[in-house]
Amino acid sequence: MSTRSMTGFARVRKAASDGEIAVGIKSVNHRGLDVHFHMAAELDPFEGAIRNAVKAKVARGHLQINVAFNRTAPADASSLNRPLLQAYLAAFREAAGEFGAEGKPDLNAAFRVPGMLQAGVSEEPDAGLEQVLLEATGEALDVLNRFREREGAAMAAEMRERCASVC
Repeated sequence: MSTRSMTGFARVRKAASDGEIAVGIKSVNHRGLDVHFHMAAELDPFEGAIRNAVKAKVARGHLQINVAFNRTAPADASSLNRPLLQAYLAAFREAAGEFGAEGKPDLNAAFRVPGMLQAGVSEEPDAGLEQVLLEATGEALDVLNRFREREGAAMAAEMRERCASVC
């Protein structure tokens, strides 16, 4: 068995039927296995399967797992979140009136508000998404472990060197 560092990083992207999955994993020292997820709510049903994949390949460390699902939707599938835009405009007018500010609302700024433009997506992810997600996670874990092994080998070599210089 090789010496592994506790720190590492990996990122893997994989194409899915209706988009792209990106899995990023950062690992730092921890006496046990501590896994934290950052992913879209629509991927929550897959957290248990991802957690099991992690447990199968990593024994220790504080892992931060970021999962992004970037859908590829046709241009006409986007829709304006009208209630959010109305709230934005009302808040702009209220603030301008209350503070005596001049100016007009900026639509470019409004469109950058998270959720203002919504892709036409279904509530349930595609059935094949879990398989792609687990493949991407497995590949990311392999990359992470190779990174940790390289770091560990470098640390072990340095420790041997220092021990040899002391003796």
